[in-house]
Amino acid sequence: MYLVGHSLGGGISEIVAANLHEWATGQKLKSHVQSFGVCSPGVLLSSAKFGFGVEALDKTSTSLLPRRDIVSKVDEHGGSIQYSECDAGSFLQCHMTDNVLCEVFYGCPTDLSTGPKYEWLKNFCFYSSAHNDTLGKAQIGKSILNYADTLKKQNNTAWKRYNITDINDWDFDRILG
Repeated sequence: MYLVGHSLGGGISEIVAANLHEWATGQKLKSHVQSFGVCSPGVLLSSAKFGFGVEALDKTSTSLLPRRDIVSKVDEHGGSIQYSECDAGSFLQCHMTDNVLCEVFYGCPTDLSTGPKYEWLKNFCFYSSAHNDTLGKAQIGKSILNYADTLKKQNNTAWKRYNITDINDWDFDRILG
């Protein structure tokens, strides 16, 4: 299970993932939980307050942090950390998800970038850089769904491997009934 969030949501994803990891290992279960925070505050020094140990954070947390983002400077970070520079004109722009993800995406060699994650980010960064109201706002979830739709139109069943589900397709009456 992946818990993903931006800003405070990234910090919360780290807290929840570390707590779930400790609960699972305490029950003698294998933990398959990871968190991914973008521009998130750290939670390392606050770990005891939030009920988990530093080791759980180190095993579950991945953070993408722009060096000029003020929110990322709160507390300390544990786990895997990837820093990005951020050449944006203001600190506020350095905190925006699309600036951070697209900086990393465009910084990667294209010959190493293949597969669905590449396609998701390419779609996301296209909508992000377009700044065009007719195209819609860049949203990573929307980009993942666009990729799945493209595969479905091509009669390619690879989208099933990634368990891509649009909640708009869910039958809540059946689920709750």
